[in-house]
Amino acid sequence: MAFVKCSVDGVVYAADVTAKGDSADDSADDSDDSAAAAAKKDAFVHSLARSSPLQRAASENDPRVVDFLTHLAVCHTVVPAVATESNPGYAGRLYQASSPDEEALVTGAAALGRRLVRNANDEITLEVHAPDPDPDSNAAKSLNANSNAASTETFEILAVNEFSSARKRMSVVARDARDGSHALFLKGADAVVLERLSESHDAEILDATRAHLDAFARDGLRTLVLSKRALSKPEVDAWLSTYRDASTALTKREELLERCADAIERDCVLVGATAVEDKLQDGVPDAIATLRAAGMLVWMLTGDKARPGYARRFPYSTTAFARRALFLEDGLSLLSRRRISPLTPRWFQSRRASTPFDSASDVFQRHPDVASRGTNGTSLSSRRRCPSRTRVESDFSPYFDQGFLKRKAAEAEEDRACGGEFGLVIEGGALQYALLDSQRDAFLDLCRACNGVVCCRVSPVQKARVTALMKDKGGMITLGVGDGANDVGMIKAAHIGVGISGREGRAAVLASDFSIGQFRFLARLLLVHGRWSAKRNKEVVLYAFYKNFVYTTANVWFGFLSAYSAAPVYSTAAIATFNVLWTSLPTIAHAVFDQDVAADTVMNNPELYRETSRLRGRDFLVSAAFWSVGAAWHALWCYFACVASLGAAAASTRDGKPWDVHAIGIAAFTAVVLVVNGKVALRTNHWTKYNVAFVTLSVVLWFPFAVVISDAVRSIHWFPYDRVGAVNADP
Repeated sequence: MAFVKCSVDGVVYAADVTAKGDSADDSADDSDDSAAAAAKKDAFVHSLARSSPLQRAASENDPRVVDFLTHLAVCHTVVPAVATESNPGYAGRLYQASSPDEEALVTGAAALGRRLVRNANDEITLEVHAPDPDPDSNAAKSLNANSNAASTETFEILAVNEFSSARKRMSVVARDARDGSHALFLKGADAVVLERLSESHDAEILDATRAHLDAFARDGLRTLVLSKRALSKPEVDAWLSTYRDASTALTKREELLERCADAIERDCVLVGATAVEDKLQDGVPDAIATLRAAGMLVWMLTGDKARPGYARRFPYSTTAFARRALFLEDGLSLLSRRRISPLTPRWFQSRRASTPFDSASDVFQRHPDVASRGTNGTSLSSRRRCPSRTRVESDFSPYFDQGFLKRKAAEAEEDRACGGEFGLVIEGGALQYALLDSQRDAFLDLCRACNGVVCCRVSPVQKARVTALMKDKGGMITLGVGDGANDVGMIKAAHIGVGISGREGRAAVLASDFSIGQFRFLARLLLVHGRWSAKRNKEVVLYAFYKNFVYTTANVWFGFLSAYSAAPVYSTAAIATFNVLWTSLPTIAHAVFDQDVAADTVMNNPELYRETSRLRGRDFLVSAAFWSVGAAWHALWCYFACVASLGAAAASTRDGKPWDVHAIGIAAFTAVVLVVNGKVALRTNHWTKYNVAFVTLSVVLWFPFAVVISDAVRSIHWFPYDRVGAVNADP
């Protein structure tokens, strides 16, 4: 995460631009690539700290900028710690945060003059100093260069209304120790914070901030809106009493706390907006392109806005997304900004599209009163006073064309049949409607016709519901990939869950089936290890049935000659050691080391993954039937070849005695060991020293073992048969 831009009092601040037109962190000398790469790596990622206008305003104690920086340094749950050699942090302090966004904002504030030095015992202490003139220098990043000239400010944290995916905001009630004043510091998504501003707020600054938020979103940045409200002591005391009662409630505690927070989070004053760059990890576009080439449908479910999510996760340069995209945006959010019909779909041309997919007929039913009413019929001003609630079908029915999704699914299928490629981008409000029981089938048909789907501004519950829809009704094998606590529901709802261990915590990792360090490793996990695992599992299961069929079917053939007496053809020692000593190690080696093609070959030819992705249960049953027939045939030869050669009247031992049934059983068991180990050897595609050793030892060691058990059996006259079908009268 990198704190790169902000908007304060209708003014946008960003890093200074060099003569080349690049920001300061990209101005390294191109003549030395290695030096430039090293300088860029060591550069302070929060480039906003290199904004000269913002540094000047902070140095001159501009009240609006001071309020903005103080807000960043107070409204959070970050805990500062002493930096270490392995993780130097900034200014000798390491900021530990549950969210990388909070860490980025607090670090940016520290570089601009409000440095968090303590957060303990419901008290936050800030060092107020001049902005660091060169945040890229090692002195600024590792030492507190301004500590001698710094003053301190202390805020007593009276209450914290924590962030949740439903609230989409957090706030703190704090008391300034300098003058005893109280204030509410609120930050969160623009959709929820802007509607909690005072109606008397400066409309010009509000419109400018909204424009800046849209511009930040178009640049692929994650935005937050900051607001503040001054509180009187009696008001704080009365609210704190309610807050304590809600905090200690034994039932419905979360509901009471949410109501309590909503009661005070209103009539705020806009402080500013932040823009954080959530940089893609290395190799993400290539990984997405590889997965799509392998025949996978790649969907993204995110809490970000539509434009940053679409632009950042599915860049056009990778051809990972469709050439055209249908945007279904939240009617309520559009209503407050653009005053247009709720849930109005709009087709946007991508860089590669030559014509739009459809015309203006895509617009829903329009109503003259839509500018002043929401989808549930209430006025926008009244919605600011009411907590958000779950939408039901009746909320949408007056405005939403009931057959829209069905028509779009038919048009998409027709366009796809003609070779068209496009994707679907849908926001949380429209998704809430699409997931209603009456619309799920149409929404599912539309998604199936798309090359990719992006669900933006969705809650964790919606992520899980979309995943469950594709798994249960879509008939697809789903894999959920996430790195944060908000992704846990999606990971658990999918057939297979993959957690990415990173700075978002380990909740996703603990809830997943597999864990990886970076997203780019997902391609290798699926295409290489997933494909190998699928083929190995199928092969090993079939081979396990095969070798035991060969081993046991010989007893069936023996029943024809022993009048079904239930007498075993093998000795007890052979029976007890077959799966333990003579066939286990080759099976393990085959299951662990076999590779039909090399890993690099699969990564360079991702289409090979389709071979395993097309496997179905009936394919396994057909293969099992062929293997079973082959096992019966091999068992027949193993037994009757020994009977024909050793059970004949002319056959005898060196001392002239006929071969008994035990000898025939040992011979048949030897043939079985040779056949089943020969089978696994023939099925092995990739030989290692372990395969060679295990197959060789399993066969070679059987012969001395057979001699030992044969001598033991004959010494105690264990078998009462002299030859096949004849019982020895003189045991």
